[in-house]
Amino acid sequence: MRRTIPVRVPTRPTSGPSQNGQSKGTLEAQPKAWTTRALVSAGRHASPDVARILNGATNFLETGRMLQQARIHTPAPLRSRFAVFDVAIERAQSAANPVYLEFGVWKGESIAYWAAGLRNPGAIFVGFDSFEGLPETWTAGAQRGAFSTTGLEPVITDRRVSFVKGWFRDTIAPYVVPAHDLLIVNIDCDLYASARVVLNTIGRRLEVGDLLYLDEFHDRLHEGRAFHEFREESGYHFECVARSAGATHMLFVRTR
Repeated sequence: MRRTIPVRVPTRPTSGPSQNGQSKGTLEAQPKAWTTRALVSAGRHASPDVARILNGATNFLETGRMLQQARIHTPAPLRSRFAVFDVAIERAQSAANPVYLEFGVWKGESIAYWAAGLRNPGAIFVGFDSFEGLPETWTAGAQRGAFSTTGLEPVITDRRVSFVKGWFRDTIAPYVVPAHDLLIVNIDCDLYASARVVLNTIGRRLEVGDLLYLDEFHDRLHEGRAFHEFREESGYHFECVARSAGATHMLFVRTR
């Protein structure tokens, strides 16, 4: 028997025509249609910088909306990502065996900062990166291959620091997280797909009290989107304990 699916036929507007012969639905649609036409027309003459600025503004608006929807309150902003790191490092000082996992290493500046600040001899720092750049385009200024070091790992003499080289899809699943009393996850991989891989695997290892940092949280299409989806799917609850201006660099602690 041939399989079929029912087709829903849209109903016609029930409201009668207006005095000028146009339906209420037509009148309501006119401002939206005018706005879209005007935006398309303006876009024909706008520079790429205008689109970038508008997209950035939308990122911040959407970030605020999503934080409000998730009922996540944010403290006063700090001056930089390193000031946010300092808050996390201070919280980690009392841990005997903290494990810091960084996803997106590039030149190693962040992981070196963490290792210098957290001097506990039992601490472990592991950086994950292909060192071949982004696997796909992120923004107009960060095309595929951006942030490549041509395969070279950073040179850090601290023996507590090591690197796992390769694409996340290949390296994260088989990785065994060392025994620890505090897990710190730093997501600095920019792309939605990469952030989701990290959260779907390592993110599931976060226990109450563990720390999660996102370096581009304000990007509604990438790291921000990945975080909110993970929070909803996992049922984990997070509190923001430090952030930079614009909610770009965000540090969370899992609360339940």
